[in-house]
Amino acid sequence: MNSAPKFKSGELLPIYALLSSEGVLVQDALKKLKNVIAADISETNTEYFHAAEVKMDKIVQSAQTLPFLAKRRFIHIGHVEKLKTKEHDALIKYIEEPNPTTLLCLSGAKIDQRTKLGKSLVKHKFLFNMTPPNQKELPRWLIERARQHQCTLDMDAAFLMTDLIGNDLALLERSLEKTILYAHPHKDLTFEHIQECVAATRLNSVFELTDAIGERQLEQALILLNKVISGGESALLVLSMLARHLRQLIGIQNLSHYGLSDYDLAKEIGSRHFLIKPLREQASRFTHEELKHALQRTSDFDMRLKSSRVPPAFILQEFLSTLMSTES
Repeated sequence: MNSAPKFKSGELLPIYALLSSEGVLVQDALKKLKNVIAADISETNTEYFHAAEVKMDKIVQSAQTLPFLAKRRFIHIGHVEKLKTKEHDALIKYIEEPNPTTLLCLSGAKIDQRTKLGKSLVKHKFLFNMTPPNQKELPRWLIERARQHQCTLDMDAAFLMTDLIGNDLALLERSLEKTILYAHPHKDLTFEHIQECVAATRLNSVFELTDAIGERQLEQALILLNKVISGGESALLVLSMLARHLRQLIGIQNLSHYGLSDYDLAKEIGSRHFLIKPLREQASRFTHEELKHALQRTSDFDMRLKSSRVPPAFILQEFLSTLMSTES
């Protein structure tokens, strides 16, 4: 995982482009930037903009303005992926000759590094692309997040939380904060805390759903899907968890010839050793192509969930039917 830049007072860049597909990582980096480097910059010398609405000529003019009774100004442009192409040239020109008394921060999901803007930021080492933790890294990421809240989270509890929620960092963060409040005044967060706080309404239904999918029991899977959705679960989260289950089954198939122990195999696919036996059985019910095709299609269904007026439950029902309708 690529971490945020190591901000150090006195080691100041004139421009920081803080990018990640996970908003949690962007917000973390922004917070550190402000606390370490921009803490002494007053609101008088601070400006915030949304990239979709900015006129870069005006931003550059503001960036060239001397700070008022201070050493520097701070300008933040958020959602930089929405910056219109026609605004790139003015920003590129500024990147080539930035004002040392202005700290310009660009943040958002991504900047195409093949564009002139992306190449300019890379050339001057202003671009920081923060990669989210992968499935194997998630439990340790959660443990570190708990430590930042002055709490400890044991490994089994961290694994349970990622099993329940998947790799949505924002949701993991909210669930961790919820657990901390639930466990207060205790600072040691346990497997039981996660069961009682996070898993109380999800554990059985979600695991039963993924098991039904793995066993190719379409009718049962559809019943459980409706139960999960009617219980208030986010359709996007359900799809994310189904995608994670597919990745685990694909991982089982890919590593089946290496003779790994259940412990080692669980570590490789981001699961627990006691789940490997049922996962092996589930993986044997699908061809490799079926699983790969289904995983590839999750992005299409994700887009439909975000843009279609069709009820989310119907879209997920179609996904399950597509995955399990034909036995190999």
